[in-house]
Amino acid sequence: MTRSSLDRLSIYADLGVPEIWRYDGRALFICSLREGQYEVHERSIALPLIQAKDLVSFLEPCSTIGENGLIKQFRQWIRSQSTNL
Repeated sequence: MTRSSLDRLSIYADLGVPEIWRYDGRALFICSLREGQYEVHERSIALPLIQAKDLVSFLEPCSTIGENGLIKQFRQWIRSQSTNL
């Protein structure tokens, strides 16, 4: 999570980065590049099992459980999602 005066989205678009995830401290926005502009989507194009609303629950407790705990919980959640298909 960073702040900058640079227009990072236009830089990423010029580089052709297909998907950007942005978190503002409350909500996660999954933005996909289309015709040179980013559009907000509910799901990741790269990882279609993932919805933005599901990821917020992992980002909020990060400061209390630490990065390793967060990664462990996320892996368990991904495994449970893939078995539900």
